[in-house]
Amino acid sequence: MNKKKVNGTEGKVELLFDNPARNEIELAYMAGIIDGEGSISISGKGVLTMSIFMTHKETIAWLAKKLGARTVFTSRTKLARKDAYSINICGKNAKAIIEQIKPYMITKKAQAELAMAYPILIQGQHTTDDYTKLSRKVIKNAMDKLNNSWQYRRRNI
Repeated sequence: MNKKKVNGTEGKVELLFDNPARNEIELAYMAGIIDGEGSISISGKGVLTMSIFMTHKETIAWLAKKLGARTVFTSRTKLARKDAYSINICGKNAKAIIEQIKPYMITKKAQAELAMAYPILIQGQHTTDDYTKLSRKVIKNAMDKLNNSWQYRRRNI
């Protein structure tokens, strides 16, 4: 059975697979989906987020099952008139998944590297540590630049 297991003390996601021999192949497949249909970003509120948006229901359902995530019906796309679905995974869960798929990533490898360096705060925790604040700000700016986000463009016009 495919489930997400969270270790209560570390909060680390452990991907479980039907056949351990397929583990590496499935991790590489997931990395390919993230490279092509996903994004790794840091929100304006400083939350690390991994999102996938696609119209192929069976693929996103399989991925959601493997990641222990929930698939959300998003909308019909205007051009293709197809239903679209999304998955969003945030914080320490996103970081744990990215850590496992990072060796197989190609086009979003730089974002994955930044995600691994990004300090995750416990929900409700506010840091007064200047080093952590600066690290988070520098990594978010670098992530925004890689993702060519509108926030980065607006700040640097």
